[in-house]
Amino acid sequence: AQSLRDDIDTARVTIRGASSGGYTSLVAISFGPEHKFYKVSMSYSGVADLALLAKLTHKFELKYMNKLLGG
Repeated sequence: AQSLRDDIDTARVTIRGASSGGYTSLVAISFGPEHKFYKVSMSYSGVADLALLAKLTHKFELKYMNKLLGG
């Protein structure tokens, strides 16, 4: 990776997020070309297991969650 700025060490780039941003940080370090770019991922209250979330979600909220997850 390269940076347009001299004050960024591209060998030590991290990503972090909370809630859906936490999920995004986990995905970014796990899949796709970005997974080799980030050295550390921090997830604050992010969902790590979507299948378990769907299983444990109250029926009332499940329809909304399925839309968010693309179902």
